[in-house]
Formats: sequence, C-alpha cells, structure tokens
Amino acid sequence: DVGCGNCRNLLPFLETKVDCFGLDYSKGMIKEAKKFLKRKGLEAKLILGDASRLPFKEKVFEKVICVRTLHHLEKREERIETLKELKRVGNEILISVWKKWQRRFIFKLLKNFFSSDVYVEWRYHGKVYKRFYHLYTKRELEKDLKEAKVKAKKIWFDRKGNIWVLA
Repeated sequence: DVGCGNCRNLLPFLETKVDCFGLDYSKGMIKEAKKFLKRKGLEAKLILGDASRLPFKEKVFEKVICVRTLHHLEKREERIETLKELKRVGNEILISVWKKWQRRFIFKLLKNFFSSDVYVEWRYHGKVYKRFYHLYTKRELEKDLKEAKVKAKKIWFDRKGNIWVLA
C-alpha cells in the first residue's frame, strides 16, 4: 500500500494472511499504522519512504494499491513519477483519486478560478490540518496515466467522489 496512512486499506489482505507492505512519507502516519495494526493483532512491513522513488525491485509485488494518495502530490511531475514507480514494482495496480466536480468542492473551485488544486481541512485526533488535494477529471487522469505509460484496464467512479483505476 503506497501512501498507507494508518494501514486501514490493508485490512482485507492482512486478514487473509497475505504478506503486506505499507509505505508512507509521514513518520507520524507510520507510527499510527503500527498502533492500528497492533490493536487489530495484525502485522505488516512498514516503510518510511517516497512514493515517487519506491525502494523495491521491479515487479516484486503481485498487487499494489495507492488509495487516496496520488492527489496529495502538489506537482504533476511527482504524480507522473509515482505512477511510473507503481507500474515498475507491481504486476497489478489499483489507484484512486478524488474527482474534481464534487458538490463539496464547488465553492473552492469557484474561489480558485476552477483550479484543480485546493486545500481541505482534515481533522485528526482533535487537530485541524490543511491538506493539499489535486482534484482530477477523468480526462486528466487518463492523460497522466498515458504519460506514465500505465495502461488502464478499467476506470470507474464511485458514489463517494473517487475515480478508480485498475491497471
């Protein structure tokens, strides 16, 4: 799981006793992941690292997930490099990003002259953080995938405002 956060997205895999790795850029989130997994009685190999420079050999993983992570990277070049890295290390990739045209973002988009880059307040353990999000359109995501040479098998939307890619 690239951008694993607290590792909640690894639960379905860990519960079936599959060996899992979680990588996150934040020391704090790796610490949260360790606590979360300990409470659940589960284990994963957790790594502090950069999604655009994954510390793994080519095609070492059967499956790689990158759920609600890519859209936090501020520069398009970083997003492209991350997509390339996901393709390099994984045989099958599942990616999700936030979709641009969601009701909850209309005012932010109007205020920013329709820019896809917004900051959203995120509450965690009683603290408020302003987090960067690049909101994607399907066309833009397809363009980034093409530039990274990642071939999508399927692209779909869910009801929660995400765009999903299976590659």
